[in-house]
Amino acid sequence: VDLVSMEKRSTLGRFLLRGSWSFDARRRGGLNMYLVTKIACFFFGVVLPTCASILTIDTKSTEDETQWLMYWVVYAVYMSIEKLLFKAILYVPLYEEIKLVGIIWLIAPQTKGATLIYQSIIQPAVQHVIQMPVVQHYLQRLDHPLARQLSNRKANAKSK
Repeated sequence: VDLVSMEKRSTLGRFLLRGSWSFDARRRGGLNMYLVTKIACFFFGVVLPTCASILTIDTKSTEDETQWLMYWVVYAVYMSIEKLLFKAILYVPLYEEIKLVGIIWLIAPQTKGATLIYQSIIQPAVQHVIQMPVVQHYLQRLDHPLARQLSNRKANAKSK
């Protein structure tokens, strides 16, 4: 693929065209390497965790269920951030490769990366947001199960 000639013929513009190949794929071995990395990210980020989650549900292992649930929460937060920052990410060299290493770190049982990220960043942030009066107000108005759980926690805390 000759990126330079495509840029000249394209109406998409240099930014979008380069972004569609992760900025400049020529420096990294071309489109083939980019596609291999994208497929690996999908396999390790979605396919493998989905299979592991299904097997965990079937074996009724509460500890494993919790670990995979934390992974999916971390992955959802990460993907949301990635979608918000996609234009900036286009200019990060080797982004897909860095993402792949990060995904493997998240799912590896030796590192328990998803558990670490969830417990140190996401859970405290969510606890802070849930304690906001405006959030509690709307949860109670919606009669959301989370609001009932919060009420039970407050009642238990007062009784202690």
